[in-house]
Amino acid sequence: MNLFSHNFAQKHRPAKGLKGISLMFLALFLGFGAQAQDASELVGPVNQILRDYQKYSRMTEDEESISEAYKQGYMDLFETENAPVYNDIKSLNNTDESVTALTYAEQLESWYDIGVTSELSLPVGEDAISKPFRDTVANREYVYVLVERRVYGFYKDDKIHRLQDSLYFKISYQESEGKPTELAIKEITKIYREPEREGRFFYAGLHAAPGFSMVNNRDVYYNDYLNINRALGFQLRAELSYYFNDFLGVGAGIGYTHYGSRLNLSRYANSFDTLDIDSEAYLRSAFGEEILERQTLGYLDIPIALKVRIGQPMGAKFYLSAGLQFGVPIVKRLEADGTFTYEGYYAAYNARIYGLETYDFQTDAKVEAAQELEAKTNLSAFASLGALIPLNKSFHVSVAGTFIQGLSNVSPFQNPDFQLSRTVNSYESMMRSAEKANTQLFGFELGLLYRFRLGQ
Repeated sequence: MNLFSHNFAQKHRPAKGLKGISLMFLALFLGFGAQAQDASELVGPVNQILRDYQKYSRMTEDEESISEAYKQGYMDLFETENAPVYNDIKSLNNTDESVTALTYAEQLESWYDIGVTSELSLPVGEDAISKPFRDTVANREYVYVLVERRVYGFYKDDKIHRLQDSLYFKISYQESEGKPTELAIKEITKIYREPEREGRFFYAGLHAAPGFSMVNNRDVYYNDYLNINRALGFQLRAELSYYFNDFLGVGAGIGYTHYGSRLNLSRYANSFDTLDIDSEAYLRSAFGEEILERQTLGYLDIPIALKVRIGQPMGAKFYLSAGLQFGVPIVKRLEADGTFTYEGYYAAYNARIYGLETYDFQTDAKVEAAQELEAKTNLSAFASLGALIPLNKSFHVSVAGTFIQGLSNVSPFQNPDFQLSRTVNSYESMMRSAEKANTQLFGFELGLLYRFRLGQ
C-alpha cells in the first residue's frame, strides 16, 4: 500500500464488515503512485519545490532574525499571495484554521522574531504524489503531495511551539513536452480533496428565454415607406445534454419559439386590371396610409447543440451552446388595420370613378383583418453564452444571453400579382410581397438543470 492509501486508511479506519472492506478499496483507489503515469517525471521537481519550502518557511537565514529575502522567497513559491495555507504556527488552540500565504508569513514574522525550524519528510517518492488533475480555468495541471511537517521555535521569546502534522501540498505546474515546469504551491491543507470528475454525465434542463423578436420581411412592395419593428418574443425549451468530459458535450431537445413583428407602412398605392359586376373591364386602384400589420409565428422546434464549458470542477462555469434547430409552424396569425381609398378608371368611357361606396369605391375606408398567416418550416441557428452556477451537487442554474437567427425563408411564395387590399373586405399580408422572410430573436435565458449519471 502506498503512502496515500495508508494515510487515508488510517484516518478513516473502518469498524468491521462489508463497510470496512468498501472503505479500504476506496483508500486503495485513492492511492496514486503506480497509477500516475507521469509520477516519475514529477518526483525531482516536486522534491525541489518542497526543499525550497522547507528552506524559506523558516523565514530566517542566520537563525537570529527574520530575513526579508527569505520571506519573499517563501511568497514566490505560491501561485498567489492568497493561496490557502494550513496554519501550524498560531497559538496551539487555533491551528486548525487556514490563512492566506501572505497572512501566514506576516504572522510568523510578528510572533517568531527569530524565525522557526521547519522540517519536511524529504525526499518524497512516487507513492506520496497523487495522479495529476486538470485546472481548466488556470490551464494548469496539479497534484497533491503528502508530507510530514514538523515546526518549532520560540513563541514571543518565552514559549516553545512544536507541532507535527501530515500535510497535503497541492502543487500546480505546466506540462511542456511531457515534463512538468513552472511549479507553484496552490494550497497547503490537512484534508485531501480529490476533485470530482464531471465527464460522462447528463444534464436534463428546462430553459426560458424572453426577449425581442422579429419576422423580417425583406424587400416588400413599397419598401421605402416601411418600418419593421421588433415585438416581444420568447423561447421555452426542454433539453437533454451529454458531456463526454469536463469540457465538451452535445444536447438535443424540444421547444417552442414565439416570434413577432410590427410592420408600419406609411403609404401604399397599386393598380390592377379587373372586371366589375357587369363584366366590364376597368383599372382598379387602391391607395393606403398608416397601415399596421402584426405578424405572429410560433414554431415547435427540435434543437441540436454542441456545448462547451470552461471552469472549475463542481464550480461556476462559463458555457457556450450553439447549434441548429428545425421548426414546424403551429401558430400563424396576422392582424392588420389601415385606411384605404379605392378608385376605378374605365378606359372605354375615359371615366374615373371614386366615392361611390355602393359600387365598392370607398374613400378613407377603415380596413381590418384577422386571419391566418401563411408560413413554412424554419431552419435556424442559435447560440447561448453565459454561466452555469451550481446550487448543489445535482441542480444548477444557467444564466445567458441567447440569439436565434432564421436561415430559411418562411414565406411560402412571393406573389407576382401582389395586392395589399383589393376591396374593403380583403387584405393580403405584406409577407406575400417579400423577396424573403426569416425569423430572429435575441434575449435573456434562464435555465434550471439537473445533473446525473446513469446507474446512480
